[in-house]
Amino acid sequence: YYRRKEKFSEFYQNGLQFLAYTPAEELNEFEKREWCINMGKAILLGKDIYNITELLEKDILKSLINTDYEWLYDIIKTLDSANIDEFEECLVRYHAKIVENEDIAKNEAQLQHKIRILAFLELIFHRDKGDRNLEFSLISQATKLDLDDVELLVMKAMSLGLVKGIIDQVDQIVRISWVKPRLLGKEKIKIMSEKLGKWSEQIKVTLDILAKGTGGF
Repeated sequence: YYRRKEKFSEFYQNGLQFLAYTPAEELNEFEKREWCINMGKAILLGKDIYNITELLEKDILKSLINTDYEWLYDIIKTLDSANIDEFEECLVRYHAKIVENEDIAKNEAQLQHKIRILAFLELIFHRDKGDRNLEFSLISQATKLDLDDVELLVMKAMSLGLVKGIIDQVDQIVRISWVKPRLLGKEKIKIMSEKLGKWSEQIKVTLDILAKGTGGF
């Protein structure tokens, strides 16, 4: 119903729930492929779908590999990586396939916008929680946008409920106070683990300094 009405976000969320509670062995290969194709297209067509990792982490999506829709799998995976250069290379590589799918072809400008919002979120992810004041110039570099377009991108991310914060136009800084939680893939979990390790080391060093400083009492 949602797919026919082109309510892609609702279709995607309901699809994730269906796949979460339906054992893969209960679906035949055709059904798996159909679900993956429709869910994948929803990601590319839905204006407010950014939780891409939730689908990528499901083994069912691999049913697109070695099929006529492997291009869709590659585009989704590259989009989720938030690597703008690789994503644009992917669009060029699969240009013929995209043209065959008119709805996706007409949506290419929105995809360019989406990959840049994801690159913005990726930039925030790699910052320490206490260091989320981002200069416009840094966001411009990460998103490959002109400085004049940075504020609009940040406002869009805020309107989508992906981040909260304050835009300081005078100092050209975005002060991020909150980021919408997202499912982390294996790579991001590894990065988080490394961050926690560094944080733990910093705490240990601080405690050692405090212990030495109070040693005379």
